[in-house]
Amino acid sequence: MCRRKSILLAILVLAVFLIVAAGTAALASPSEFWGKLEPGPYGIGFRTVEKYDYSRTFGDKRDYFGNPLPGEKARPIQICTWYPANTSDEDVPITYAEYAYSYPEDESFIRVLAAIQNREIGLIQSFIGGNRGFVMDLFNRPVAAVRNAEPYDSAFPLIIYHPQFQTCISENAVLCEYLASYGFVVATSHPMGMHRISPDFDQAGMLTAMRDREFVAAFMRDRPGVDYDRIGLLGSAAGGGSALLMQMRNNSIGAVAGIGGSFTETILTDLISQNAYFDISRAVVPVMQLYPNTRPSEDTAFFASLKYAPRYSYSYTGLTPANFVQIGTIRCMLPDSSGNIGIIRDQGYEAVCRRVFHFFNATLNNSEQSLAMLEDNIKDTAIRPDAYTYSYYDATERPPSRDQFVSILRERGVSTAVEIFDKFRAIDSSLILFNEPYLNYMGYQNLQSGRTTDALHLFRMNAETYPQSPNVWDSYADGCLAAADTAQAILCYQKVLEALSGDTNIDEQLRATLKQNAERGLQNLKIDQK
Repeated sequence: MCRRKSILLAILVLAVFLIVAAGTAALASPSEFWGKLEPGPYGIGFRTVEKYDYSRTFGDKRDYFGNPLPGEKARPIQICTWYPANTSDEDVPITYAEYAYSYPEDESFIRVLAAIQNREIGLIQSFIGGNRGFVMDLFNRPVAAVRNAEPYDSAFPLIIYHPQFQTCISENAVLCEYLASYGFVVATSHPMGMHRISPDFDQAGMLTAMRDREFVAAFMRDRPGVDYDRIGLLGSAAGGGSALLMQMRNNSIGAVAGIGGSFTETILTDLISQNAYFDISRAVVPVMQLYPNTRPSEDTAFFASLKYAPRYSYSYTGLTPANFVQIGTIRCMLPDSSGNIGIIRDQGYEAVCRRVFHFFNATLNNSEQSLAMLEDNIKDTAIRPDAYTYSYYDATERPPSRDQFVSILRERGVSTAVEIFDKFRAIDSSLILFNEPYLNYMGYQNLQSGRTTDALHLFRMNAETYPQSPNVWDSYADGCLAAADTAQAILCYQKVLEALSGDTNIDEQLRATLKQNAERGLQNLKIDQK
């Protein structure tokens, strides 16, 4: 380490503990943070990379008085990854301090990461009663990962982890290590606000969290050892919400898991469902939730609403939100009043880690054994048999999107499109599978080509979907006239006039044209009927 880096490192809060671990024993088994968790067949590597997202700014260009400010203005993102690695007994694991503060190769990141470290220290102290001495000791303890270990020569599924908004990457480092030991690459970044360190608990904060993890996912695309065709998203609390929204924005995602009340806590589900990118029709991959059932604000309706996704739900009795992150395991390491370390581990957290692994192993690796471990009759032996309630909800058949419906029309023909339309409209009469102008255009194309029956089907679907539009009824009337269906044409012209009376937004010239055409059509058809 150069002298300049040594000087910079010395000024960081508690950063001295980054180097204390030198000389510790080589990694032979998981660290004490793991409790009774058993490691997988792979060693665990940990790596960080600093990148700027130049599509967004983070720092101010000028101060309050208009003076230029030094430094990079683009958004700083430190990408942190755990991965399956080739490790040996000679490799020395990193300490917990490197999760709280991962020293950057790019020195322009030092100030940002130091602020994040201070937030981490404050969070830990709040959970352990302000025991600063214990925090110092904690930072010296080895974890399971080896810094920059040689990656295992294979391609593994990618898990993008979404932390809670006010925490650090270390909040679930044990879970990330555990997944890496079983053949998953886990990548994440530190939670930050749009223009400051602390994220805001609002829509801007949710969007920022999504975009940060999308940046991470894009970076990981061409990294060695990553199978980009198998991607899962994992989120804690509000992070589960940003994970679900990210899946709705990205068709490449294969599974989503939210832990700690992501999909049951009302304040979180409101934040998710009110987001501009929330679209139930795009939540189509397996989704799992793990949550404590002891809070009065729990609501299962949101999870049930994700009807197009296979859903696995585990409600844990006696656990608190802290049991769904490794804070609970850290509490178990606190000495008691006589100075002895508690021996009762946080088995609830260990059960959460196992459940998350089996979910992603079943959904991304198609493991039948892990799928069985997700079923109701398989109890987690790490906790009491009655400690959780399991529910599975099968996916409801999903209607096609508007783009997919257009493709069906073009590639499979009108008859197939009509069959699909009638099927799903019978289930949900408010369903919209296409845009009005497009189907009107397609109707006239078929009419002009002599495919009158197909044109009638298209005009009818348009009228049923947009019954308040006078224009669709006018077009439907044209189709009926071409088919010599006088009775239906009269009904369509009557619908034109009814719709015109309730449409206050239509262009006046078009209104006059449609009205005149309907009145003339009715007059002529009634004369013909006589």
